[in-house]
Amino acid sequence: MAVFLSVISMLFPQFPDAYDYLQQNGEKQEVVRYVVVRHGETPSNRDKKVGGQTVDVDLTHEGRLQAQILGQQLAEAGLQVKECFSSSLIRAQQTLSICTEAMNMEPMAIAIDDRVIEKYFGRDEGVDDVAYKQTIAKTNQDTHNKSWEEKFAYQVYPEVESLQTVYERAREFLVEQRPNGNYLVATHKALKKALLMGLLKEQGIEVGYRSFDLKNCSVCVIEVSGEGAPRVVAVSGLTSP
Repeated sequence: MAVFLSVISMLFPQFPDAYDYLQQNGEKQEVVRYVVVRHGETPSNRDKKVGGQTVDVDLTHEGRLQAQILGQQLAEAGLQVKECFSSSLIRAQQTLSICTEAMNMEPMAIAIDDRVIEKYFGRDEGVDDVAYKQTIAKTNQDTHNKSWEEKFAYQVYPEVESLQTVYERAREFLVEQRPNGNYLVATHKALKKALLMGLLKEQGIEVGYRSFDLKNCSVCVIEVSGEGAPRVVAVSGLTSP
């Protein structure tokens, strides 16, 4: 808990814990509110391998437990869900199915939307942590002394999605016209990080990609105002990198 609080205080000082926020606001339906969750643990997470779009794997036993606990915590917070969204990847869909079952929700179809699919890592998809460190080193070298905007738009290889591209498609999903209410969205680590970074930049806060990490089944709450501007309002599950 101490590490979590220190990360919050350094990077996200004005945002309450997501579950505390939902406890106060989860039954309210006066805005479009997205509860965006990362999927539970997968074999790739456990074995420290890059996932991405082409490594489509089930949750581990631990990942299923994490999704169940997520659902129980959201239920305790009183969250009332209007619709559920997921990427097409198995790990996100499984997380959402287990989560909503634990919430004792009425059966609800999961809408698939690949604007919230994981970042495409190109040649690095499926590689282990040791091999990926070479890409990280190249990224650090290429972006040394670059601006936040330049780093956000950077592509380590031509086929790899930039964080900017990932953010733009995720933001497009958020601002699509929908009735007021709470929407539960299951997605992925790099997408959530890009989304947080981009939205926080719009809110005047610059956060680096490797300055924070996200636990499996971490939660962020994003609200869209009448003017269509999405804003981060609460977070939980951040850790030190």
